[in-house]
Amino acid sequence: MKFSLFTLLRLVFVVCAYFLFVSCSKDADLLSDYVVTDTDDISQTYALLVNDTYFSDMNTSVVLDVLSNDNLTNLENVTIVETSTPTFGSVVINEDNTLTYTPPIPVANESETVTVVNESETVTVETETATTETETVTTETETATTETETITTEEEVVDTFVYITEETSEEGEVTTAEATVTVTMSNIESKYPTTGPNVFYVSTSGVSTNNGKTESTAWDISHSFKTAKAGDIIHIKAGNYGNKNLIVGNSGTSDNPIRFIGYTNSPSDLVSDKGSTFAYGESLSANKMPLLRSTDKGKGTAIINFKKYIKIENLQITEYGTAVSTNSDAHYLSLTNIIGTNLGNQNTNDYDGKGFIIKGENSSIKNSFILNANAEAIMLRNANNSTISYTKVYGDNPTNPTDYYFLITETNNAIIENSHAERAEGLSHGGHGFDIKEVGEYNTIRNCTVIGTSLEVNFAGVKNNLFENIEMYGYGTNPGNYATVIAIISGANHNTFRNIYMSKIYKAINAMDQKDGVSSPFDEVSCGYDNTFENMIINDCDRFIEASVHSSAGGDHATAKAERFTFKNITLYNVKQLYTAYSDMVDFEFQNIGIHTHLHSTFHNGPGQMVRPIYRNSAYYNSNATMPSGWSATDNPMFKSLPTPGQGGPEDFKLLDDSPWLNLGISLDFF
Repeated sequence: MKFSLFTLLRLVFVVCAYFLFVSCSKDADLLSDYVVTDTDDISQTYALLVNDTYFSDMNTSVVLDVLSNDNLTNLENVTIVETSTPTFGSVVINEDNTLTYTPPIPVANESETVTVVNESETVTVETETATTETETVTTETETATTETETITTEEEVVDTFVYITEETSEEGEVTTAEATVTVTMSNIESKYPTTGPNVFYVSTSGVSTNNGKTESTAWDISHSFKTAKAGDIIHIKAGNYGNKNLIVGNSGTSDNPIRFIGYTNSPSDLVSDKGSTFAYGESLSANKMPLLRSTDKGKGTAIINFKKYIKIENLQITEYGTAVSTNSDAHYLSLTNIIGTNLGNQNTNDYDGKGFIIKGENSSIKNSFILNANAEAIMLRNANNSTISYTKVYGDNPTNPTDYYFLITETNNAIIENSHAERAEGLSHGGHGFDIKEVGEYNTIRNCTVIGTSLEVNFAGVKNNLFENIEMYGYGTNPGNYATVIAIISGANHNTFRNIYMSKIYKAINAMDQKDGVSSPFDEVSCGYDNTFENMIINDCDRFIEASVHSSAGGDHATAKAERFTFKNITLYNVKQLYTAYSDMVDFEFQNIGIHTHLHSTFHNGPGQMVRPIYRNSAYYNSNATMPSGWSATDNPMFKSLPTPGQGGPEDFKLLDDSPWLNLGISLDFF
């Protein structure tokens, strides 16, 4: 048979096409198999960024280290430059390339019902206290069927957003990439399983040889902490468990944490929400939740945890040396509704007694309560990205009062929010309310209340932290009530204090140097520098600012100065002295400051100097002092409602629309 050239070429083409088809089909099948087995819609095998999934409580902000699982070789060359807007919550980019996600604020007992009937859509929003509002929107495309959807705050909420990065190569080329973050939130953790292969029970009469599957065959509590494994849920019945030293034996995992949950009569009948189920003034009760009570008063540790992904909920701990202690391996610890009281020797003035000592990263304390932990109520050390929320610390023991209420040290990107530090009046020392000490950056303390104690930043390693939306209350304006103060100590720098209300205090801000007793390379000869104070109301105080060197410092520290402090949008009401300078204040800037009722005849006091101050748009009304250049005398600033000086009463420091201070740029709409 003869083949023409054309026929031969056709045959060659067909053969080549066949082999090419077979080869490509196999590659396509392999790729198809790979994509199908990947959990993402788009294969990310060679993508720079990997999609992230997080789980969070509805009431707690969470720091997301989204770059930790990405395929990036040189993280120092990568910057998160942008995020999309989440569907429900909000997100901000942190300086260290993490993200802080803040959930939406849930409204308790709210439901939204959407009903479609007879070609109209009726939207009804119902709350427990509000009246029903109904909006009817007529549409022409709806059918006559009825559909109802109910959404409550106790349901799980899934939020998503996208983040975008830029990576700069050594040659200066910039590449961008993006990935999706999914955050799943639940309002309150309730209704855990009561049966199943991973569910066990503990009671005061339980023994380790039982199978732990029911209350009648319960484990003892020590055995449960020792043997529980990843995914186990341990229900602990109320009762007095006596003097136990519980040691967690195993780690959980991110998907399967180990949970130890106290209950009263039946599992999940004890739920805390936006605060502990225990309140100041109440007595501990073994009938309400499990109780650990030391018989060796002021000594021993109730719970020791060196493991990861452990959740402990609804326990009472009293009369130990320490309630909960961890080490640097104990990441992702969660403490919820844990009550600790009378920790340390209550009858001698010793530095002992500790509440929660947290040293693992990404840990969480919420809805908890501490009373009279003599040395440290709550400490975060090396606990990066940890959170504390809806937690209260009280000190009222006159013999050995609490020293540190909330202490952050050697920790970055922690958040304390919606929490409370309260020191009783007349105790032997002022303590430290919310304190960031020695080393700590990009921490946030917000929406908190301080009574009778302080906000503090101490040492030069404490910088770039934010305190905002804080209310502080003292016990009077005489020198003995010095404790309620914002203290800037030993070189703390570049910290911001925003939206602060202070009332009945001796001094608002104390910039100082001292000999702390801690040997630290961050102990600078300085009263602090480059700190910012904005949006503050100071109501009834002796002096706004004081700069000083403590008598314990000595040596070179005697020359310490406070430098480059900035004050914006500050209102001072019933203040005796603007500042007292025992040490020099250098390059302070005051912008949009308003003084109502300045009682002393001098603007400042003390041997120190105010060096090169700058005053912009600042005003005073009813001042007995001769004011320096840069200040303007005005008529009554016209607040909405003023308290009686020294007595208090209803107050609203917002300015009326025709206030003369508004023309100077002063605004108090932040409260």
